[in-house]
Amino acid sequence: MIVMGVIRMKKLIMVLLTALLIVSLSSIASAYDSKQSLRFGKIRYGSVYDSNLELHYNARNDGSKNIDNAKVILWVPELDFYIRTSTFDLEKREKHGQFLFLPQDEVKKGTYLAKMMLSSDHAKDSKWIWLVVE
Repeated sequence: MIVMGVIRMKKLIMVLLTALLIVSLSSIASAYDSKQSLRFGKIRYGSVYDSNLELHYNARNDGSKNIDNAKVILWVPELDFYIRTSTFDLEKREKHGQFLFLPQDEVKKGTYLAKMMLSSDHAKDSKWIWLVVE
């Protein structure tokens, strides 16, 4: 009798541990599935408009969850200059293209290594680019 009770108890513990493992793995998978994935697409120069240099960027949400309050920052360390965009939202799997205007009177002519940063509360991406101001 006692041996049968111990065997049943071991089986019950194994079933409970297996169920706990399955629940844990499924919650990890669902958390990964709803991930936000914010990425830069192409970054390219436009033209000069009202004495501002146009820089066009594409941002995309490759995740399966909407992204709120994303923003882009351009930082030129050599000049200690930065500029940021207003915030924008990206639905899941959506792309967003926008111009960033750099005032030429605030940035000296030259070629600079600059960092473009795309971020929200839960996701980010960045790229180093060569910025040419003529």
